[in-house]
Amino acid sequence: MFTTEMDQADAFFALLMAAVLLMSHWAIRGAPVGQALPKDPEGDPSCSSPVRPPRERLAALAALGIVVSLTAAYLGLTRGVAWAILPALAGPGLLAYSAFGATPYRHRSPTTRRIGSISQNLLSASLLGGILLLGNLIAFRYGGGSWDLTTQRVHSLSDQTKDLLAALKVPVRFTIIYGRAQGVGEKVELLDQLLRLYVTARADQVRLDRLDALGDPAGYRELVRARPEVAMMVATVGGGLLIELSDPRVDEPDAPINLNPARDRLALSFADLFFSRPEDAEANQARDQATFVFRGEDVVTSALTRLLEGDQPVIAFLVGRGQLTPQRLAALEPSASYLKSRLEAAGFRVEAINPAVADLDPSRVPLALLLSPREPLDGTELIKLRGYLKDGGRLILTTGASNDPVIHELLALHLLKLGSRVVVDNRPALPNQPFVVAAPIAPEEPHPIVQSLGNRAAIVSNAVELLIEDGPLPNVVVDPILRSRPGSWAEQDAEQRPLRFDQETDQPGPILLGAAVSVVPSPEGDLTPNRDPTRPAVPRMVVFSSPFLAEDSILTNAPTNEQLLLNAVNWLRGRPELLGISPRVQTAIALNPDDRAIQRMMLVPTVTSLALILIAGGAVWSTRRG
Repeated sequence: MFTTEMDQADAFFALLMAAVLLMSHWAIRGAPVGQALPKDPEGDPSCSSPVRPPRERLAALAALGIVVSLTAAYLGLTRGVAWAILPALAGPGLLAYSAFGATPYRHRSPTTRRIGSISQNLLSASLLGGILLLGNLIAFRYGGGSWDLTTQRVHSLSDQTKDLLAALKVPVRFTIIYGRAQGVGEKVELLDQLLRLYVTARADQVRLDRLDALGDPAGYRELVRARPEVAMMVATVGGGLLIELSDPRVDEPDAPINLNPARDRLALSFADLFFSRPEDAEANQARDQATFVFRGEDVVTSALTRLLEGDQPVIAFLVGRGQLTPQRLAALEPSASYLKSRLEAAGFRVEAINPAVADLDPSRVPLALLLSPREPLDGTELIKLRGYLKDGGRLILTTGASNDPVIHELLALHLLKLGSRVVVDNRPALPNQPFVVAAPIAPEEPHPIVQSLGNRAAIVSNAVELLIEDGPLPNVVVDPILRSRPGSWAEQDAEQRPLRFDQETDQPGPILLGAAVSVVPSPEGDLTPNRDPTRPAVPRMVVFSSPFLAEDSILTNAPTNEQLLLNAVNWLRGRPELLGISPRVQTAIALNPDDRAIQRMMLVPTVTSLALILIAGGAVWSTRRG
């Protein structure tokens, strides 16, 4: 009889509206259909209308207005806003006609007075409900389903994440693993809110589970047998996130943790997803709270992308000359251990290689980091680095003022030169630290490394000016990616106090602080005067003229620096789909009250509420007694 489920719903709704029409007409009229209305008593002689009130017609129009208003809501939900416009206007119109039509007879007829009062209330309800319903329909049908009004848009997924989820061909399972440590509950809820956005985007391929280490000891022991590091993760930082691929039982609600091969799973600890800034430590202790920054989407999406690649790319930290190392060797020794943890959280395998004693093979190590060498490199290392780049290797170099001829020759081969003047700013990024300079990134910056970082600023310390040379190598393309702000300058005499800009010896800002180098392959060799216009430029090297850009103390206070380095890694590896995920961080403040504070928090509103009730009651009693 009914061809579709929609036809069945329409038929059921029609029967329901018929019943509503009869019941509402009975309630408004005061008697069922077919039964005569009682005779109205003599009304007020001052009644404005001596005509007999049209009680039957007004009651019928009011009941019909209710049905038409409900029909408008049904059509808006099932058919769309366009279908609901006409009945949405007709329903309140009928109720308004009934309400205002009964006004002249309100003193003559009690029945008409009741009809008018009911019609006015229904009119107000229909107008309010219609406005709310229409606004929600327009918002959810044409507004993308949700509106994220937060400054950092932390409750929205980026287009890159949406594209990644739309292209999923294997099921993905997120499992939040947590213990009962202090402050873990707030982190679990923030992570749960984020991952529900992933589930909403691809409910057919993405599943979200939560595993309480104490609430489900059997499931936790099974997981620890397969991934022993999970136990350490829960014990040290309170928990984390496990990402799994190719779970064949993804649709089974009670399926246990799937024990896939190691390459199909990736664990992110809470230390990878959350971090506390050093400047918040004293405030947290004084206010008895916990403030942490939630990086969220960029960490999870980067990890999921690496997992979908099927292998674990290797990134090498070049060591042996006093560079920033991936391990902190001493308490006060500068290191890049934070960058190492972020790279590992993104799915990379990090190794430390000394190029003086080991070879660099681009097929095994496609990307190397040379971070702020404090000792000069020798000629053997230069030959190895040149051969590594020529054979397809990629390099990220951070360096400050240097007398190392190897560094200068390596930069000169790619049309770059380190200047001798130090970049300073009379409005530094840190108070009383003129050599700590903010490098703002314009929103219209075209290069992919910084395109997603518009309206943010990187923090550079003790940087020197970076110069682009004119040379006979048209197949080398150098793109500026980072500059200091216009109020800064390159200071020739960094020892003078106070620091002042000298027009004769200093260079006014903006000063170049970072550059990306690409090379157009030439049939005659790597770096040659000839350029093949039909071949695209291949990323080769990213250079920053600040020795502390990747140092732990800078990265933990400057999320833009972290994302700048990760974007450089993704650009050099040819992964443009990851370059647009901006570092949208969310700062969460969690209170840590003791038992006495909790009792006070419960007692104060309770006593206040009772006091307000007593005060209000006394005021009413006093007024009535007077």
